[in-house]
Amino acid sequence: MTSFGTIRSKGVPVPPKRIREIRMIATKLRDIFGIRNCAYCDIVQILEYFGSTFLPDYAYEIVSDSDPLLKGKFAETFPQEQIIRIKESVYNKACEGDGLSRFTIAHELGHLFLRHKEDAPFARLMQYLPRPLETWRDAEWQADVFAAEFLMPYEIVKEMSTQEICNSCGVSRSAAETRRQKLKKPNWQ
Repeated sequence: MTSFGTIRSKGVPVPPKRIREIRMIATKLRDIFGIRNCAYCDIVQILEYFGSTFLPDYAYEIVSDSDPLLKGKFAETFPQEQIIRIKESVYNKACEGDGLSRFTIAHELGHLFLRHKEDAPFARLMQYLPRPLETWRDAEWQADVFAAEFLMPYEIVKEMSTQEICNSCGVSRSAAETRRQKLKKPNWQ
């Protein structure tokens, strides 16, 4: 399987957002979902709100792994239609607590909640492609930052070790290590 650190699709240019702005959006959403002070976010439960009276305009689909619709992708988001398609294996693994799958779903939520309104879908691909534009204008970078902020909130994890982040937030070791490294940088605090 491709390692977490190499999952990156070509960026689609979107309006620029800085880390603090994305953090504010993720924090506000954690407030809305009633999980602001919780280390663990039940990302599958968040999806279950889609289509309910709480989030009536949002939807998600679980797509068979053999369906060519998601060939080479873990999931994809259509912001204009406010729908996320998720590979069945990714969804099932997220239900079981798999960190990479949970991050994938949070990443797709980022495309929706950061209001990435493009005609083309955003997809979490399974292979590495170089990033061709400024980081803060890259929809994929923004969605990754959102996923990190949503699943591993700064105020909760800033003093935690990598292992504590893994255990408390239900993320992969790679995601927790990346989060710890970035939080050491002044522009991420």
